[in-house]
Amino acid sequence: MFGAQHRLIYSNSNRTYSNRFAYTYASGERKDGWSFAASVARRIGNGQYSYVRGQYYDAWSYFLGVEKKLDEMNSLSLIALGAPTRRGVASATTQEVYDLVGSNFYNPNIGRQGGKWRNARERRNHEPIVQLSHYFSNLEKTLNINTTFSYRFGKNAYSSLNWYNAPDPRADYYRYLPSYFTRMADPNSQDGDAAAIYEELWKSDPNVRYINWDRLYEVNRGNLTTVKDASGRTLATGRKALYMIEDRHTDQREFAWATSANWLPKSWLEITGGANFRHNRTANYAEVGDLLGADFVYDIDKFAERDFGGDATKSQVDLLHPDRIVQKGDRFSYDYTAQSYRYQMWANATYHLTRLDAYTGISYTHTGMQREGHQKRGLFPDNSYGLSDRVKFNDLGVKAGATYELNGHHYLQTNVAYLEQAPTFQNLFISPRTRDSYIEDPKSEKIFSAEASYLVRLPWLRGRVTAFYTHIADHTRSMSFYDDSRASFSNYIITGIATRHLGAEAGFEVKISPTLTANAALALGQYQYANNPSYIQSIDNSNEIVDRDRIYWKGLNMSGTPQTAATLGLTYYSPWYANFGINANYFGRNFVSMSPVIRTDRGRTSLDYNYILPEQLRDGFTVDLFASYSWRITYGTYLRVNLSVSNVLNNRSLPNGGYEQLRIRTIRATDGTQQLYRPFDTKLSYVYGTTFFFNTTLQFYPPYTHRSYESSCYICTHPLDTHRDRGYELHEVQRSRSSPYRPEEYGRAPSAHAHHQPAQGTLQAWGYAHRQAHRHLCGHRLGR
Repeated sequence: MFGAQHRLIYSNSNRTYSNRFAYTYASGERKDGWSFAASVARRIGNGQYSYVRGQYYDAWSYFLGVEKKLDEMNSLSLIALGAPTRRGVASATTQEVYDLVGSNFYNPNIGRQGGKWRNARERRNHEPIVQLSHYFSNLEKTLNINTTFSYRFGKNAYSSLNWYNAPDPRADYYRYLPSYFTRMADPNSQDGDAAAIYEELWKSDPNVRYINWDRLYEVNRGNLTTVKDASGRTLATGRKALYMIEDRHTDQREFAWATSANWLPKSWLEITGGANFRHNRTANYAEVGDLLGADFVYDIDKFAERDFGGDATKSQVDLLHPDRIVQKGDRFSYDYTAQSYRYQMWANATYHLTRLDAYTGISYTHTGMQREGHQKRGLFPDNSYGLSDRVKFNDLGVKAGATYELNGHHYLQTNVAYLEQAPTFQNLFISPRTRDSYIEDPKSEKIFSAEASYLVRLPWLRGRVTAFYTHIADHTRSMSFYDDSRASFSNYIITGIATRHLGAEAGFEVKISPTLTANAALALGQYQYANNPSYIQSIDNSNEIVDRDRIYWKGLNMSGTPQTAATLGLTYYSPWYANFGINANYFGRNFVSMSPVIRTDRGRTSLDYNYILPEQLRDGFTVDLFASYSWRITYGTYLRVNLSVSNVLNNRSLPNGGYEQLRIRTIRATDGTQQLYRPFDTKLSYVYGTTFFFNTTLQFYPPYTHRSYESSCYICTHPLDTHRDRGYELHEVQRSRSSPYRPEEYGRAPSAHAHHQPAQGTLQAWGYAHRQAHRHLCGHRLGR
């Protein structure tokens, strides 16, 4: 190991956080076999200067590690790390809202309170990890065994507004938009005058554009109420909350164990294998966060109270603790634990032949999941409390691949794999907040993937061209939304989803001159649904399946990433330890996430065909700049400065994602039934305009350990003292992350040694040639 190191970092940005401070210490391996490392960092941003208003950031991170070398074959390490974080969240909204406020970076989650911006959606989490590891390596270095035990715990909360028997407090609620009175209204009752009034209010009144926090407090403080149970007994008297902030928790407790071994029985054969186990308990519950001026919340099922008003038992959230009055910090609404465990065994064999490297691998995974309910709900007294059935999956995986060396500079590579993967807990259980029902005949998804590549490695050119194909079958997806046509909170469970991902990627790096490098990359893909999966629909207030049919997705494009992307860049490497670069980027064929509701038989027969077609986002072009500089302040002390500027053309109209809302506007038909009219507008988010990130690092090594950092030239293995005796000053080999050439890829080839031979002429000329060889061939810079 290297000697002791200290590192100080400061960063500044206008993205999500404004300032970052960090300190890291690493002792290196001491003579007594002990090693220590510690790091602490702080990221802060008050949301006033973040790119999207209200995205404040307040986070710490820490790391502590200690390792003891027990003997020449064994060592033991213990680490602890965590990152307590509190940050404001921005949400996507519709283009109509962006146009009304005149900005694609409007945040609907915020509003003014007491002259300061307040965000209704805040994420708070702190889940520390403690890890104990043992490392074994025999004296011949032919057998390595690593064993690790880890434990994760803590809290993870996401806040949100909640309300009952009160107007929707969200500023971008569809009934508060001008379109509600025009295109979203029944054609026979559209009102252009009302639309014009709301348009003017959006532009002139901040209490319309944003959450009106003062109004929420006013409503709560004026709601003096006496709450009684079904027998007439008084439960509470005071200000009952109509509005509140709830914290939705997903607090994890996870124990994990893993052992892996690497064995070299022959010079041409490498065998690796291992086993691992993971047990996870995630507590899912809602907690009263802020009563917004009220005194209490009456904890009942509001949808059940509406639908079964004559039966007070149905509206009970927990029959074991009925008619609960809850206050700040109390659990309410829902409370269950998602339990899962997984154990896996795997093995790989790698063969190193003269011009061929090949590998094969196999794995077996067993997964089990069950729900543990902590409430006996009035609607589901028989299947909401206690442990559910355990759902089990047994999955296999196989893989193989090979790399063939054509002539030392050109390679062919291929990989193929078949994997089975269990669904997640949230996609397995239909409505885990209320009951333990899970999907019929659950299946693991099947993944087949293959790729073939050509690689070139020349002193002036590096590149790769890859063709790939992946097919995924039996994928399961769960989603929840408010179904206007049924006036209930609804769950969609989609099973048997098949997708196809095929395409090609190419990337090249060309050394134009000793100081100028060009890079280019292109990705062309076609990511589509390969079938029409089945779905079932349930509602939270019933065990019954209210709908069952197919979703017509086959041949439609998937969302999540541009299916065409390209970049072209130039980087200049100065002899004075600086580099400057520019990248031009193109993104195209990016699609929004599709709603399954629109593409059912019911949707296709009721809605206009234009709504069935998937929406494609606008193509975009951006330019990025970056620069870095590094210099030695004193012997063993270095300062490195980096600056990157993204989207320097300030393209603020480039969507980077979006999704179709699951809700569909309904109107009353002539026969009195509710008829699907049109989907709610797509919600979009946008790429930030011009942003910057500045980072500076001060790194130093104490003088008594500095010489242990590198005592010889990494490429030619000459002692550094020999270099100094050759006629120029040299203190170390400085490893450069910015250089495209890496010694681990080129090694100590004969051609590399040829560049290191003494040049004809003066000692100064020899020193220059040697420095250039290090810098341009191997990615290292020798000290001046």
